[in-house]
Amino acid sequence: MKNLTFLTAILFASLSFAQVPTYVPTNGLVGWWPFNGNANDESGNGNNGTVNGATLTSDRFNSLSAAYHLDGNGDNIYVANNFFDNGSVGWSLSVWYNLDQLPNPNNGNSSHILFNTSPHNGMALDFNWGGSSKYSFFLGNGTPATSWNTSIYNVQSNQNITQNSWKHVVLVKSGNTYSLFIDGVFDINWISNTTISSYFYQMYFGSCDPGVSNEVIIGDIDDIGIWNRALTDCEIKDLYNSQLGSNNTSSSQTQTALDAYTWPVNNQTYTQSGTYSDTLVNAAGCDSIVTLNLTLSYTGINELSTSTIAISPNPTNGDFTLTGLELFNNISSMTIKDVNGKTIKELDPKAAKFSLGTVKAGVYFLTITTGNKQEEVKIVIE
Repeated sequence: MKNLTFLTAILFASLSFAQVPTYVPTNGLVGWWPFNGNANDESGNGNNGTVNGATLTSDRFNSLSAAYHLDGNGDNIYVANNFFDNGSVGWSLSVWYNLDQLPNPNNGNSSHILFNTSPHNGMALDFNWGGSSKYSFFLGNGTPATSWNTSIYNVQSNQNITQNSWKHVVLVKSGNTYSLFIDGVFDINWISNTTISSYFYQMYFGSCDPGVSNEVIIGDIDDIGIWNRALTDCEIKDLYNSQLGSNNTSSSQTQTALDAYTWPVNNQTYTQSGTYSDTLVNAAGCDSIVTLNLTLSYTGINELSTSTIAISPNPTNGDFTLTGLELFNNISSMTIKDVNGKTIKELDPKAAKFSLGTVKAGVYFLTITTGNKQEEVKIVIE
């Protein structure tokens, strides 16, 4: 019974983790909130969120109930966990958002919180008004902070924030360096020798601790991820491109050739038409998948696309059957030829099954001769 319970737990964890999209790095993933109808953590770690006032809305792909809207009236997503342990060497946080309204000191809300640890003397990334709308990173000093001025530092991004468009932000800690990436592109580094303290024991997405401040986001949030390590620049770029609905780290080539083709990408020679791929490191230092769409023609051999002959199976390991022979009268010969037209094997037209024995793998052609007529069908031996 204990074994059954253990196996059930493993299966449940595997199914939960399987819901993480393939483009999301799973190494070090401690929380993944896609907001697909709820605020559950789909990483398999059980860090489910509590929805306070926020309502489901469409995401950046116009999928219904796939993101959360926060209206500025105390809405947030609360997670009762500490993801930033004392002395942590590295971590990363990724989030998509779409602002309805920019921070404005004239309406009493000059700071919109994207995420905030609790209590309020913790850490936050927000949209702050300081003459222009910037991303601001706040790190408390371990004592209750009543204003930004009591923080260890409060520094701002190079890029301005915008509204009414989906944006992707990643904050990364690596050693003493904090880095901000906006839409997959590095924006700024911040340096601090301060050890992140263990008092960061709660998380609010979309607001500060509502018992302390009404600094809230007005807009939509989606696809939040937290890792217990620093994501690489390539992972961040790939994460942005894939979640955007594209993949800028892939390319394709189309080639035609006679008999065979040597692909300069990997120096491999192909003797069959088909689609092939390889993984390279691109100019940015990231993995790039290259796809080859290859069409080969064969010297001196005319393969008839309207052939009445069917080979099964094809490709074959050497043993196969033929259908359509009954349409031919007085077959004088049946031969297997290579791509150069050389006869490799003679077949018996009266046989029910055929075997190519020790013929090596490759592309060949079955040639059927009757009177002054010939028909040729490609056969692939694996």
